[in-house]
Amino acid sequence: MNYATDVNEKASAGNACFRHKAFSPILCLILSLLFFSVSPSVFADRISYDAEKLKVLVEGTDDPDIVTITEVAIDQLRVSISTSGQVESQLFNIADVTVIVVGGKGGDDEILNSTGVSMTADGHAGNDKLSGGRGDDFLVGGTGDDQLLGNDGNDFLSGGEGKDIIIGGAGNDGLYGGLDNDSMEGGAGDDLLNGDDGDDIMSGSDGLDKMFGGAGADYIKGGGGKDTVDGGAGDDVIEGGDDGDILIGGLGDDTISGDVGDDVMEGGDGRDSMNGGLGNDVLAGGPGNDILAGLDGSDHLSGNDGNDGLDGGFGNDQLFGGAGDDNLVGGGGNDLLRGGSGADFLFGGGGGDSLYGEADNDRLDGDIIDPVLDGGEGENEITTDHSPVRFGIVANPANDPFSSDEDIFRAFEKAKTIANQVSLFFSFRAQDRMPDLLDAMDVVAQLGMSTIIQVGVQFLGQPNPPTDIPATFADETTRALYLDNVRSLAEKFPKTMVLSPEVNFMYWINRQEFELFATLYQEAYALVKEVSPQTDVGISFHYTLFRGCEQFAMLDALGPRDFLGITTYPIWLIDKGIIGSIEEYPPEWWSWLRWAYPNEKIIITEMGFPNSRNSTQEAQAAFVRRLPELMSGLKPESVNWTLLSNVTFYDPAALSQETLNFLLDVGVNPDILMGRLNNMGMHSHSGTPKLSWFEALKIKYDWEDVPVGPPGPLGVLTTNPADLPPICSQFDVSE
Repeated sequence: MNYATDVNEKASAGNACFRHKAFSPILCLILSLLFFSVSPSVFADRISYDAEKLKVLVEGTDDPDIVTITEVAIDQLRVSISTSGQVESQLFNIADVTVIVVGGKGGDDEILNSTGVSMTADGHAGNDKLSGGRGDDFLVGGTGDDQLLGNDGNDFLSGGEGKDIIIGGAGNDGLYGGLDNDSMEGGAGDDLLNGDDGDDIMSGSDGLDKMFGGAGADYIKGGGGKDTVDGGAGDDVIEGGDDGDILIGGLGDDTISGDVGDDVMEGGDGRDSMNGGLGNDVLAGGPGNDILAGLDGSDHLSGNDGNDGLDGGFGNDQLFGGAGDDNLVGGGGNDLLRGGSGADFLFGGGGGDSLYGEADNDRLDGDIIDPVLDGGEGENEITTDHSPVRFGIVANPANDPFSSDEDIFRAFEKAKTIANQVSLFFSFRAQDRMPDLLDAMDVVAQLGMSTIIQVGVQFLGQPNPPTDIPATFADETTRALYLDNVRSLAEKFPKTMVLSPEVNFMYWINRQEFELFATLYQEAYALVKEVSPQTDVGISFHYTLFRGCEQFAMLDALGPRDFLGITTYPIWLIDKGIIGSIEEYPPEWWSWLRWAYPNEKIIITEMGFPNSRNSTQEAQAAFVRRLPELMSGLKPESVNWTLLSNVTFYDPAALSQETLNFLLDVGVNPDILMGRLNNMGMHSHSGTPKLSWFEALKIKYDWEDVPVGPPGPLGVLTTNPADLPPICSQFDVSE
């Protein structure tokens, strides 16, 4: 089949160009005329010349072809085609050539133009590599997984079918992904990118770019310049970049981040999550149940329809809930909050805020410095005098590990919105982190919050010291370093010190080290009381193991304590099929400990619930909503949530073989464990609040109002061996 006839029979990129709003009709017309003006007779030779139209015509074969176009002198260029070792080459005067047309047909072709003459090329079938030159090139990949590079000039690049890589380079380029999952980068210049079908990755780089994701779950990043992005259909992830951008989610549940600059963002249909980032941003939610976060700057947030969550962040923000039952949080700064229609929850946060509930039955939670609290119509609840808070949180910053000192400080400020204490962790192995930790304790105190500090001295069954320190509590160097760490931390006068988290792992796995640590703990307890008498000192235990394996003897072996501390991650009950949903969680699961120790001060040193794996954002929020009820029988001194924001550093690949073996022995999947730990935050990794954040605000002052539930020994785990945690069967629990 003649190449030109073959091209005319296909609905190729020229026709596709007209169908998509990313490209202007004039551009499409010029490119189509340029490309399809080949007559059926021109390919009698593999390289030929059309003197009337000043075109060089190159016809490939069904085999892999290599076509190169190079300048050999200041006024001449060479066109070469190589197929199966057979090379044909011709010289042309540059002044006599306006365009070079190349057809690859079949095979994995390479078509490379390094001149300033424009090239029109179609790779056709096969996995092709097409590279334009300094002119305005028109490159079509065809079927197959192709690589297209425009280089300089105002180029049009179309991937066609297949998983294509398309890079515009310098100039104002038009990029069209076509079918399948493509990777596209505009490069320098004001570019137009259209992903079309498939889950595409798109980047505008520099310039004033316009990008359209099309169908599929796309990732689109604007880069430098004022960009316009429309995700189209599908659940898209959109990032604006370094300037003031217009970002539209379109259909689907989209995640949109403004980054730097004054951005305008619209979620469109679906359940969207948006954060403005830096700058003074405008965010509009659309008809779904959306989450909008202004973060830095003085932002304007509008939820529109749906049950939305709006968090202004830092700055003087304006929040409008619109229709639906909305949650509005002003954050730092002097904010204006209007609930709109629906039963809304308005929380002012820090600063002098104005709260207007407007229609329906609203709840307004302000502060004595808030000048305006107006419920509007309906039966409203207005609160300015608060009950004691018994809630703490691991206030890790967003974007960890790339967060700055300012990010850390703001994380502590954010934590103060829902908590009166911050939970910090010191690893015995990471001695170089001690100065940073002491500084963090100072910041927490400056913000008027207390500190609960956990000293991670052991890992599973043995000490976890620096590499140059013996890993045994029998060694005096190890003991002295531990006591020195404890003294340094106690000198900051924390409210609570946990001298070894989840010590019951060591109790069962390495009883000898546990007994050595027990004497060290007693020395440390006395040391803290000498330095900071008001600090509560104790140990924490993994609650599922403590209860299920009946580890009572451990407490007697340790000696004095001011509290019983437990870590509890109750997703385990759903994993094991013991309960089926959040609604089935029994309060007596925790009140058992109050029954066993009626006069003890009890602290939940770690509690978390993920929104991944067997869980969702809604499930995490529902669990937080039930916390006061679930804790009613236990009545803990405080509950400390893990974490403020999602993390990315829990990586199964980083675990030692010893740790992997242990987890597998006790029936724990490392991938599932790490995936959950990474997703226990009340905010995403970028700082956008989750549904659980708004629920935590709602229950902030509800702890004292919940009636005490019935304590007792009965509950989910009793004496049935089949219900015990897997680890219990690994050890002799009869001792």
